[in-house]
Amino acid sequence: MQKLSLQERRNKLMEQFHEIIQDEEKMNHLEGIFTDILGNSNSTLSEKQWQVVEDRHAEYKAGKIFGSSWSEVKAEARSKNEV
Repeated sequence: MQKLSLQERRNKLMEQFHEIIQDEEKMNHLEGIFTDILGNSNSTLSEKQWQVVEDRHAEYKAGKIFGSSWSEVKAEARSKNEV
């Protein structure tokens, strides 16, 4: 795999950026990433709530708790409503 020059990487990112801003959902994701990178987050979660999220993520990574994908959650909810 060939390593891209700085200018090639910039051009690639500009092309990807142009594609992303055409889709509102992708643009929302990108906005969240920019907010995090630039450190100007207006999160609705308190520090205590973020700590809970971080703790649970660490437990998940350590294999102490398990999660489901969004697709799995939706499928389970639909199957419970098919009574």
